[in-house]
Amino acid sequence: MLHDSERDLIVARVAAIVTECSKDFAVAEQRLREEYRDRSEHLEYALYWLKDVQTSPSPDEAPQPRGVVWKRILKNDALSEFRNIEPIEKQHYSSRYFKGWAKHTPTALFIKYLRDCEDTTEARRTADVIREYQQYFKLDDPNIVRVCDVGWVRDENGSEFPFVATEYLEGANLKEWLLTSKNHPTLKESAEIIRVIAATLQRVIHEVESEATLTDPEGLKPKGMHLDLKPDNVMVKSSNGVLGKADKGSIRLVDFGASELGTPGYRAPEVYKDNKDRPSPHATWDIFSLGAILYFLVKRTAPDQANPAFVSAGDWNTWVAKINLGDSDLNLICRKCLAYNPSERYQLPQHLEEDLSDWL
Repeated sequence: MLHDSERDLIVARVAAIVTECSKDFAVAEQRLREEYRDRSEHLEYALYWLKDVQTSPSPDEAPQPRGVVWKRILKNDALSEFRNIEPIEKQHYSSRYFKGWAKHTPTALFIKYLRDCEDTTEARRTADVIREYQQYFKLDDPNIVRVCDVGWVRDENGSEFPFVATEYLEGANLKEWLLTSKNHPTLKESAEIIRVIAATLQRVIHEVESEATLTDPEGLKPKGMHLDLKPDNVMVKSSNGVLGKADKGSIRLVDFGASELGTPGYRAPEVYKDNKDRPSPHATWDIFSLGAILYFLVKRTAPDQANPAFVSAGDWNTWVAKINLGDSDLNLICRKCLAYNPSERYQLPQHLEEDLSDWL
């Protein structure tokens, strides 16, 4: 049986091949058969997904934006309106992702429609998400995608909906880059990516340390923590598949303010607990995710073969102890990140960064 992370990789690979073949599905099928010829289960799923892509609506048939101009509802918001809204195909949810331009702003923006507010609970969650994104307006970091605006807009038909707008980046996320790049990252390149992300997280923590508390007074998630780190939320700028200097902006974190608490395969085991039993969010949650991303960079799969949500601490740690990335010292760093007990992980991103710097 395929793991979720394997399915995600196959889906991304199918999308990449379809694009490379200019949507010639016969050629794409031939390439998939060659690539997965020794893995029948992988091939079956790849062909299934190729058929799904082939029969999906074209961009012309996809849900269209609600009018070409979206006006901000509150006058004191950062931007007054967005023009020339274009839907973006992204993971078969093109109605949620758009490209647009703000009035008097020459650069393009990436605009994400957050969620419908069909009841009071959803409305409160949306309000929480908006406040969380607003915490990061002032962040100006070379390794973070800047949040430009968040709030509510009204389209030409009078419909109102919540959104977040960030700077628009050309490129791919880490998962897409790894699958389409001709150059598999070396151990040093993989470690450098994680080191830069850890350093970025530490800078964010320092940025908010002047606040009276690291937790929003209305009970939102702690400031300075991402809590949904995964390859999909790491943008990559590369030239012909070759990554530039990670600390100069070729690695950028997105969704610093989303309300999700991790993604299977990259989520710390304690996050799976029920709300009443779950401990307060901690930097060690992000540390676990960074260890999982490091594992993914080297192994090209998330470390969920022994999902911590369904195994005991002993079984998980036994699996972690067998992790082999090809270097004994890097193995120890990855294992420490992925420890079942949060007290056994690095307690702050800077501690992980320091060990990786020494290793590099």
